Amino acid sequence: MRYIRTKDGRIIATAKKSVALGYHPVEADSIEELCDYVFLYDSQNELVIIDLKKTNLYCLKGSLKDGSIRDVKLAIITDKGLIYVAKMNEKGDIVLL
Repeated sequence: MRYIRTKDGRIIATAKKSVALGYHPVEADSIEELCDYVFLYDSQNELVIIDLKKTNLYCLKGSLKDGSIRDVKLAIITDKGLIYVAKMNEKGDIVLL
């Protein structure tokens, strides 16, 4: 499955490798590759914001299982500001909202 980040900021799943939408959308093999930031709460109940362009998201999955991280949401930057587009479920999988 491939994912596309459209010009208006939506992330959609597609079975096709490319889509003719009149512009070149950003494509990736995972949702994480298309997101800009992660928002989560750590074990001290403090909000942590992670820049995904500088940090690897996969290190968070281990912490999610031990309970030290909760409420993981992924966001993108659009011309309308930050928009939450995905979240991490109990299994550690990223799912679209």
